[in-house]
Amino acid sequence: METTIRQGAAPRAAGPFVTTSGRRLPVQVLAERDIPALLEFYDYRSRRSQTIELLGMPDADRETIGALTDRDLEAAPVLAIMAGPSALIRGIAQYSSKSIGSAQTAFTIDESLDSDHVSDDMLCRLAEHARKAGIVQLETRARPGSPLMDAIQRSGFPFQRVAASDHYSLAIT
Repeated sequence: METTIRQGAAPRAAGPFVTTSGRRLPVQVLAERDIPALLEFYDYRSRRSQTIELLGMPDADRETIGALTDRDLEAAPVLAIMAGPSALIRGIAQYSSKSIGSAQTAFTIDESLDSDHVSDDMLCRLAEHARKAGIVQLETRARPGSPLMDAIQRSGFPFQRVAASDHYSLAIT
C-alpha cells in the first residue's frame, strides 16, 4: 500500500495569519469601499512623519488616495494588514505590472509590527497574489537593514540588487 503525504495548502493572499508572538492579523485586498480606512492609515502615518508609498503616486497625498477607484485598485492591487481591537489598517503592500511578467511593488508597514516579522508574511502574500496575475518577478526598493530587506533575505526567493542602487528584483515563481 502506497502512502501519499498531502502538502498543506499554500497560504492565501487574503485571510488571517498568526505572527510569531501569537497576534492574529487579518489581511485583505482593498476595494474602493476601503478608501476611508486607507485615508485613516495615511493620517496615522503622517502624524509619525512618514508617507504611504503607493505606486504611481510618489509621496501619495490625501487627495490622490481619496480619489482611488475600484478600477485603480484592480490595476494595482493593495493588500492591507489589519491590527488592533477595531481592525485598523497598519500595513499595505501593492504591486503594479509594468511589463509582461514583471511588477513594481511598494510596502508601508507600521514599525510596531516589525518585531513580529509581518513583512515576511506580507511579501509571501503579495507574491502569491501577483503570481495568480501572471507576475513572475517583483521589483522593489529596500534599504539594507530595513524590515523589507530582511523579509526579502528570509523569503527564500532568489533576488538580486539592480546596479549599485537600493532596487532589488525578486523571482517569485
